[in-house]
Amino acid sequence: MRKSNNPPQPLALSRKTVLTPEQMRTLLDTTAAQREFRDLHDAAKIMERSGVRPAELANLRWTDFTFHLRVMRVSDQKIGGYRVTIMDPETVALLQQRRNCGPDDEFVMGPSPRRTLARAGRQYRDLAPTLGLPRGGLHLLRRRRAGEPESPKVSTL
Repeated sequence: MRKSNNPPQPLALSRKTVLTPEQMRTLLDTTAAQREFRDLHDAAKIMERSGVRPAELANLRWTDFTFHLRVMRVSDQKIGGYRVTIMDPETVALLQQRRNCGPDDEFVMGPSPRRTLARAGRQYRDLAPTLGLPRGGLHLLRRRRAGEPESPKVSTL
């Protein structure tokens, strides 16, 4: 057996790593009242409820929403088109509140959405150990356990 002087590498996260509903509630409760965690809180809620990936959330523009129909159009790089998702009333209210805070922004996550989500990812990684959450990034916020209901999808265009 060959020995190495390199430190052991941390185990890679399994693709099956998810947050339980209790862990998600803990994250949302912790970040809800703290202004510095607003972007993390909003990203977590949107991703949990709609199933969008972090990169898809970064690319969401206000023109992708039809609020009176509660519909969101998401550019899906994996299929090379769009998918349309129905939003629940709570997500619609969160998005409308977010839009009122930055009415001139083109993107949902602000004028620099990738930077905003990178900061939210760092905040998650910093909070995770103290809250007993799995290590990882924002991608964990959209995953569900087997048997949990998925967000309703209307169609794929």
